[in-house]
Amino acid sequence: MVRFSLAAATRAAWATRQLFEEVRKVKPDMMFLSNGVGYVACGLAQPQYPLGTPYTQTATEEEHGALIARTIFSWWDLGAPTAPYYVSLRNWVIEGKVYPFWYGFFGFEDYIVENDRMHVKRYPAANAYQTVAKSFYNRDDFKAPAFAVKSSQALSQFSVYEHATANGSELMLMLWNDSSEVETEIAVASKSYRFPVRVNLFDLNDWSDVDWDTTGGGSVIRLKLG
Repeated sequence: MVRFSLAAATRAAWATRQLFEEVRKVKPDMMFLSNGVGYVACGLAQPQYPLGTPYTQTATEEEHGALIARTIFSWWDLGAPTAPYYVSLRNWVIEGKVYPFWYGFFGFEDYIVENDRMHVKRYPAANAYQTVAKSFYNRDDFKAPAFAVKSSQALSQFSVYEHATANGSELMLMLWNDSSEVETEIAVASKSYRFPVRVNLFDLNDWSDVDWDTTGGGSVIRLKLG
């Protein structure tokens, strides 16, 4: 049994990936199962519980959502059959009184009880989680492309998949850069894919056009990444 923290896999993804690759050289069918919690806290969550939580904290709700998305995708991208369990609940709010259920876990929703009826308040991270979960799911349908896809800049995360669908296939890229915002060109050596769009992390149905041009052997996409 190999045990990991989901947050550790995000903070040191290169080391985790290296470990997976080394183990699979010895035992290709090794299953990586995990028991643990991903600690990703939003610094805006009040009251903090416990006080002085030492876990990763983000300055805004959007940064919180982005970190959760990166964390969940990193685990999927590594090929692990399961992800560590997480706690989606941030607070109970019962008749106006806040009861924090915050241990530094994901915490992207509140359960609000009023007049003996409950509804859920979701924070931006809930949408980010949904975007990743509904974009990358059945791993058997995602394959490494047979053609080259290259970035002009070194990136913290550069994952490319051909995704088989009922109507053909699509080329899907997950890209980000941790240290700074960079401008990069992505060269796609295939004429099969055109008209790239960028999916809004916080709204799965919000797509925007991406700057691109055709080339002799395929296309080039220009992106600004953070």
